[in-house]
Amino acid sequence: GVQEVKEDITLSALWISANDLFKIEPCENENEILIAGFLNQKSVSILSIPEKINGKTVVGSTDNAFEAIHELHARKIIIPSTVRSIGKESFMNIAQVHIEFEGPVSVLNVSSFEECRTLEILKLNTGITSIPYRCFFECEKLITSDIPEGVTLIEENAYASCKALQTVVLPSTLKTIEDRAFLDCSTLVA
Repeated sequence: GVQEVKEDITLSALWISANDLFKIEPCENENEILIAGFLNQKSVSILSIPEKINGKTVVGSTDNAFEAIHELHARKIIIPSTVRSIGKESFMNIAQVHIEFEGPVSVLNVSSFEECRTLEILKLNTGITSIPYRCFFECEKLITSDIPEGVTLIEENAYASCKALQTVVLPSTLKTIEDRAFLDCSTLVA
């Protein structure tokens, strides 16, 4: 419930410049960059990745980009709609951080979200042709996956041990589902 405040309180916030927080890497397109990690370990509650840093558009993450997110003590990370690609193991082993994507993702890699225990929903964009090996392995809270048209392959263990996964919408373009792609998805309804 809502409680009335009967005395003065002090609120504080810490503004951290994107230049001081994120490691970035250039892309082939000189107007685009990737998030590659963190420069300092300041404690932040909500980490919102900006669409642009130094005038360059943030379009993705490198391999292992968010492996140190727990050191920031963040409870939530907001990924802007400009992000299209997620590197290998970028969100691997994320347990206490809620991840919010403001737009669809077009490129996934091996283990991009493996053991990401708080991922519930991720919209995938057309243009993806496969769901990579162990991409969503042990995403315990993932409840649904709407796989877009154009996907032809779901690789081994892609969704294995997603215990909350109830529905998966498969595209007409799908040709191959490799062994154990949905192993131990005990709540998946056919």
